[in-house]
Amino acid sequence: MDEYVNDDALGIAIEAGAVKVCRFHNEVTINQGDEEANRRAYAIATNKIKRGEMDYERTDLLDAVKDAIDMAADECPVCESHRYD
Repeated sequence: MDEYVNDDALGIAIEAGAVKVCRFHNEVTINQGDEEANRRAYAIATNKIKRGEMDYERTDLLDAVKDAIDMAADECPVCESHRYD
């Protein structure tokens, strides 16, 4: 699998609104829990492959999009830990 596929998949998940980056901690992605946005991410990925905008195997990109969504936190753990300080 191409080493950049995960970065591109994360960009697609963000573009679709399936995940967002914490406004205070840009290394943390937050799952939006939006099934419609998740479907939109898969559609965007599929369309980018069909249009030749990305040169990955379709299944590799879709798997990476799924991982980007699944690995995103429900809330920022850094913000959460400071909430109780």
